[in-house]
Amino acid sequence: MKRLAYLIFLLSAFIMSAKAQINTDRVMIVGRNALYYDDYVLSIQYFNMVINAKPYLYEPYFYRGVAKFYLEDYAGAESDCSEAIKRNPYFPDSYEVRGLSRINMGNYKDAADDYFKAVEMEPNSQPLWNNLTLCLMELDNMERADSVASIFIKKWPKYAKGYCMKAQITLEEKDTARAEEYIDKAIEIDPNDVSALSMKASFLMRKEDYAGAEKRLTEAIRLQPKHLGNIINRALCRYNQKNLRGAMSDYDLALTIDPDNFVGHYNRGLLRANVGDGNRAIEDFNFILEKDPSDMMVTFNRALLLHETGDYRGAIKDYTTVIKAYPNFLLGYQKRAEAKRMIGDVRGAERDEEHVIKEQVAHRYGYASAASKKVTTRKKSEKNMEDYNKLVVEDEEQEKQYKSEYRGKVQNRNTETTLQPMYVLTYYEEENKLKQAINYCRDVEKVNGRKILPEKLILTNREKPLEENDFAARMNSLEKMNGRRDTSALAHFAKAVEYYLLQDAEKASAELDSAVNADKTFMLAYFARAVVHAKMADMAEQGARNEKGITAALPEKADIHLMMAKADMNKVVELSPDLPYAYYNRACIEAKTADYESAEADLTKCIQLYDKFAEAYYNRGIIRILGKNTKEGLNDLSKAGELGLYQAYGLIKKYAKDN
Repeated sequence: MKRLAYLIFLLSAFIMSAKAQINTDRVMIVGRNALYYDDYVLSIQYFNMVINAKPYLYEPYFYRGVAKFYLEDYAGAESDCSEAIKRNPYFPDSYEVRGLSRINMGNYKDAADDYFKAVEMEPNSQPLWNNLTLCLMELDNMERADSVASIFIKKWPKYAKGYCMKAQITLEEKDTARAEEYIDKAIEIDPNDVSALSMKASFLMRKEDYAGAEKRLTEAIRLQPKHLGNIINRALCRYNQKNLRGAMSDYDLALTIDPDNFVGHYNRGLLRANVGDGNRAIEDFNFILEKDPSDMMVTFNRALLLHETGDYRGAIKDYTTVIKAYPNFLLGYQKRAEAKRMIGDVRGAERDEEHVIKEQVAHRYGYASAASKKVTTRKKSEKNMEDYNKLVVEDEEQEKQYKSEYRGKVQNRNTETTLQPMYVLTYYEEENKLKQAINYCRDVEKVNGRKILPEKLILTNREKPLEENDFAARMNSLEKMNGRRDTSALAHFAKAVEYYLLQDAEKASAELDSAVNADKTFMLAYFARAVVHAKMADMAEQGARNEKGITAALPEKADIHLMMAKADMNKVVELSPDLPYAYYNRACIEAKTADYESAEADLTKCIQLYDKFAEAYYNRGIIRILGKNTKEGLNDLSKAGELGLYQAYGLIKKYAKDN
């Protein structure tokens, strides 16, 4: 609380003077830099400054709303976007982010209104039309949803997800045949569309073509390995083909992804019971009953297993619980009678047996066991006790794929072939349990040994965004440094680190210029300045994409920053020729300019210096694949995965199939 109070005091003091003298354009740029690098809490502080200085501007409200959206503060994001709209009702992005926020709060009606407004202003935005269609479907306005989906397909006839939406709408209208036609068209356009493959599998399962459905689901799981619904459905397909081992394997996999999954535990329990693994089946049913003691289907199945494994008193207790909830469930009385006889309670057994006979006579039919020869399925919501031994499937509800990220205008999150990031000098690092090694650099150790910097300097490529107390600490540290008259290279470097952490790249660059001027051999200053220039290039490139679209060419400003970054990294290599991180970072810069040959050479040198460098193998693997050397690229990705970069395995699956 003291740190938070200090932060508020510090910001208030800054803002009081800022109203008269703050350069809001510059603070907005710094705030957007922080937002671009996922530093949401820090970005909000900068946007607050602009709002306090110029409350009539719409942009700081909008970008603060975006930051809150990524922090999952959807109510706050909605409020900020509404404020932005009040100040500028002609900016479609505000409606888009407010619509996304409302979707996440379940307010589909108002979200649809936002998307109608946004598509009027930006009629060629695919995500807007996508989300508008899905909102209308949530509102059960199928006629209007169908109309909008038709517009979507007309605009983007080669986009598979448009046909998936049409299929979902047609399914709601009970026209299964036409829905399947739409899905077939989607797969024809994009054979790797997971939604289309999943829906096709559902159609095949309805026709009891379990082998065909399994094939589609296996392909979908290859593309999206942690899709729980597909894994559970494949288990069901395998079960219906008498592949119990395969079904069990899928339920095991599902429960590693979601250990609390009801369907996984229930169905695995039934399968274990079927193959005679009663004790482990009981474990599955115990797990469910700990979460929901009122589930009588599970209670009865556990009773049968306790009975079978000789725990007759435990079985009687469970049978009694079920009978109290379902007094007309005759199999419960019959099984309890059998258990009572096993413990010598003959009178109790006879009472249960008499009850069964009376009920059978009253209903004029002999009671038959509910166990059917061909075990089928029941929906999770169905509670007919006669279906106690049927496998469970989730209630049918097609997964709706909202475009939930703000169009990549703030961040480009397409990580399919994204390289691992550059190494930076910072005080904060994200924890990585798979990679515990310390990134050693002799010069970093020397600087830390002098005890001049306010924190321990770290060399990492896992930057951690600042939290509120971190922001206060950095502002306080910078204030102290600015009060001193130290003009040494290390003093300028220390201030540069503070500005870098506060996402003020221009001031960080200026301080590093001063550090280099004071000491031409200060390797860490060149290293840090190269990183700053690379980040400034990223921002310039992102700005161009925002204005001209994703295919915009690398702007001149970004190109200049990358040239300066490479020049600095060349100097680092000259001063520290045995530092693997120098070659690694230079390769990252070269890759940004599509100089893949030089990048591959630098990464090879890096690996020669340090053969356990997982990120170097990963990046070289991607670069080799981009250069059509897929075999060697896959070997590199395999090594990266072996060294703890689990993301490599997803790329291996993708490119191994294409090879």
